[in-house]
Amino acid sequence: MGANDNPQRDTLGSLGDLGIGEGVSDLITIDEDPQAHLDSWWLSLSASAFRDSSSWLDTSLRKQWEKNLAHFNNRFAPGSKYTSAAYAKRSRVFRPKTRSAVRQNEAAVAAAMFATDDLVSITPLNDARKESRASAALMHSLLEYRLQQSIPWFLTTMGAFQDTMNYGVCISHQYWEYMEREVQSVMYGPDGQPMRDESGEVVTSAAKELVKDKPCVDLIPPENLRIDPSADWRDPINTSPYVIRLVPMYAGDALDRMQVDMPGQQKWRTYSLGQILATRSEQYDSTRSAREPNRADSIEAEDGYFATVWAHENFIRINGEEYVFWTMGTQLMLSDPVPLSEAYFHNRRPIVMGYSNLEAHKTYPAAHTQMIEGLQEGTNDVQNQRFDNVQSVSYTHLRAHETPEHL
Repeated sequence: MGANDNPQRDTLGSLGDLGIGEGVSDLITIDEDPQAHLDSWWLSLSASAFRDSSSWLDTSLRKQWEKNLAHFNNRFAPGSKYTSAAYAKRSRVFRPKTRSAVRQNEAAVAAAMFATDDLVSITPLNDARKESRASAALMHSLLEYRLQQSIPWFLTTMGAFQDTMNYGVCISHQYWEYMEREVQSVMYGPDGQPMRDESGEVVTSAAKELVKDKPCVDLIPPENLRIDPSADWRDPINTSPYVIRLVPMYAGDALDRMQVDMPGQQKWRTYSLGQILATRSEQYDSTRSAREPNRADSIEAEDGYFATVWAHENFIRINGEEYVFWTMGTQLMLSDPVPLSEAYFHNRRPIVMGYSNLEAHKTYPAAHTQMIEGLQEGTNDVQNQRFDNVQSVSYTHLRAHETPEHL
């Protein structure tokens, strides 16, 4: 199924559905600032998609995710009777059945994927042709090298599987990290001495130095991605009319990104530190808090230059055309909207969503921890009732054998 063959409804509609004509150019009149008007329209479009998808995620998924994470972290879920004041003096032991079950499944996956020295197995389509055999051998060597040297493959794989156990899905972002920096090198003459200009200053020449050049696969926490809930469950990323990737970063790093033209990445517009910090809103995330219990929020730990701000990479399909652009929150345009093929040469959204539990017609299938939550809660009840009964019998027995002097 292609990206434009989505059988599901397109919640963003077309430009004509929005009452603005057949193209974005119809938004502009002679007495208006074209760029400001276009920016306002794109911002409102991305903000609407972000608001609607966030509302659905908060209503439909967050409560269950927090319950799953609480059980995974050997904690009673929010709203449990064991967290109420009525059970303050009762036994409140949590038996780690959920964590044990997830660990057993992780061990099985690790054994299946890393049982041999080769991380991948690549065979030629036509074994009779020596060109196909050579191509398969080359691709095998390249992938083996990258998965061992460039990508922390074991941690990435096991982290993705653990996400499916707790959230029902795992999400990854694939990209090529490439960075250069300009360095000044001293020029030497035939005598081996540094060359000098007429003023006696050492002559230098500018050169490009390669800093980073490697493929990357980054896991995205599920709460940091927004898609349309009515997307096709078989390929939700490519069939959703929009995808929004939330990227937390330091304000200082955002300023640096604005000053550097990074090859293969969209150029960001320049804003001041104050303008960037003004986009910050209340960014407390209950899912992130449930994943990191008994800790200060890792995202909201600093302020000022080291404050965490949220950049959004927006993928939006309109009239069959795919556009991509960056915003800072939903307030500032960081880059110009461009066709997806200009931002990514492969012309595909660089995001993948997977799962380990197949549930037809559900974009977010149930997690393993969700399916065993009844067993976890029943085990806790049996264990704590036994403790309470033993303590009650012991206290009654002690009171029955006390002498009148003790009373």
